[in-house]
Amino acid sequence: MSQEENTIVTMFEPLRAQIKLAINQARGSDLLIAVLESADTHINQTQALLINRQNEDYDEYNELVEQCEKLQVQLLTVQAQLTDTQQRMDEGQKELCDRIADLEFARDEALNKAEEFRQALKVKLLVESDLKAENHSLKSLNPQRQADQLARKSKELKEKNATIDKQADEARELRKANNKLKADNLELQDHNVTLIGKLKTAWSNLEKTEGNVHGQIFYGYKGTEFFIYVYQFALKSRIQDRDIVLVDKLPWHIVVRSTVGVDLLVQPTEWCTPVRSSLGLFKGDWPSELDGGLCDRIVSLLSESHPLLVERALWADSIYIADLGLPARTLSALEAGNIPTLRYLMSHSPATLSEMKGMSETSARAAIALGRKRVQEWEAEHGKVAA
Repeated sequence: MSQEENTIVTMFEPLRAQIKLAINQARGSDLLIAVLESADTHINQTQALLINRQNEDYDEYNELVEQCEKLQVQLLTVQAQLTDTQQRMDEGQKELCDRIADLEFARDEALNKAEEFRQALKVKLLVESDLKAENHSLKSLNPQRQADQLARKSKELKEKNATIDKQADEARELRKANNKLKADNLELQDHNVTLIGKLKTAWSNLEKTEGNVHGQIFYGYKGTEFFIYVYQFALKSRIQDRDIVLVDKLPWHIVVRSTVGVDLLVQPTEWCTPVRSSLGLFKGDWPSELDGGLCDRIVSLLSESHPLLVERALWADSIYIADLGLPARTLSALEAGNIPTLRYLMSHSPATLSEMKGMSETSARAAIALGRKRVQEWEAEHGKVAA
């Protein structure tokens, strides 16, 4: 028998002992004894049902843990694939930069050769001019010698022309290679944009299905570990206490998950504070640091969509209740109830404040009215805030 089953059995032991004592004292009354024995039988049946239910809950919890581990493996696989893709992109970018540098070097060489060609052409024109002058001067000289000189100059000119034509062909090839490199670069950039889009889509899908977990772990007073998850899809806000105003129509919601397999939905108020359901199983285990972590996460999430709401909440957090002019008894009750600032005073309803020791609902409403007056002064200067 497990420790939890022993706990359930131990819960019913006092009741069984009382029934046995009642049976011993009811000797002679068969009807009463039959009723007590029937009650004992019902207790045994209830105990068995509770044990079976608890075993089913543990089986379901273990199955959920296995599913979470599989999803974690899938997440690690996707992250590894994304890392590999990024590395390939970096290598392709580096190779592209090297090819561009090589082509730029080749382009500079081609320009230099073109300049040399221009200078050679200039020299050629000068040589032709000199040849004409020399030919003119040599007409009166030996014709054979003149023919030999002309043949030699003609050969030199053909060789220079061949060199210039070769350099022009090389320049055309370099231009083709440069254009191809530019096209490859544009293709790689398009591929890079596509990969970034797929990465953003994959990350968005992961946040919708698995949630974006806050890195900090909050440890309960009984050893339970708590985690803050943000899921990127909306849930309709609802609360029984009409005096508490929630921030509605948000594209995300917050869930506090625990290592015992029980989750709590958290809803943000207009003062960037969390509202959660009854602690139930976590009563006496819920860490106070977790409420602070939830406040910080809510402020971070609302800072872009509701900047004025966040500004008002942070301002209210700087106003201590001791500066509101509250009666001494009310002030003592609020301080004892861990309500240090105007922000936390306004995030409670009169009904929840009246549950504190020494605080009536009338005093709670009066305190909230004083706080609302200070808020109206702030809104008159900065603008009215709507959740």
